Amino acid sequence: MVKPQRRITKKELKQDEFLEFLYKGEQFVRKNAKVLSYIGGGILLVVIVASMMYNSRQNAETAAAAAVGAAQTAFDQGNYAEVISQLEPVIETYAGTNSAGVAVFYIGSAYYRQGDHGQAKQYFEKYFNEYDEDPMLGASAQASLGAIAAEEGNYGESAARYREAMRRAPYKFMMHRYSLDAARYTFESGEYEKAKTLLANLLDTDDLKSGVESEAKELLKTIEVEQAIH
Repeated sequence: MVKPQRRITKKELKQDEFLEFLYKGEQFVRKNAKVLSYIGGGILLVVIVASMMYNSRQNAETAAAAAVGAAQTAFDQGNYAEVISQLEPVIETYAGTNSAGVAVFYIGSAYYRQGDHGQAKQYFEKYFNEYDEDPMLGASAQASLGAIAAEEGNYGESAARYREAMRRAPYKFMMHRYSLDAARYTFESGEYEKAKTLLANLLDTDDLKSGVESEAKELLKTIEVEQAIH
């Protein structure tokens, strides 16, 4: 009588498949050892180059940050020409670093403080086009462009800039201030109802500072008087 064969379990099948996989892998390595050595060398080269690039970028970031720190002190002291002269080499030498983006923003701000709107707008737009990674800097740059537009009588553009600054603002106190400015210049552009909506939304928010709240209420009354007259 023929002895029935034992049924092979799934576990044993998997073990056999694994052993076969190892065998085939070993054969592949033996046949392609030379090619694999080239590939391995290439991978090693990529790792080395990537490491060098990372270290180089870190060194550039450190140097750029140090230069920006010194320029920030000059900015706080009102030495705007010095800020510009210190930071222009930074954005040329360390382009692409985070600190170079900060440098571009501060140069724009320095030109704005000097009253040079043309150069200020150029650097703020450069920040948006090439960096625009920091929410606070982005919001502040939009607000500065809004202020420039208002000073030039372009109230519609100013309102739009402040609305964008409001959207970008990472902190409530910034958002509230930019909301008030957006409402102010929306009103100046003749869009009364839109300005009232912005103010109503602002007055309905939490943690509103008393100064901003009083300004918002005063502006709302002004808008209502203007509507009544016209």
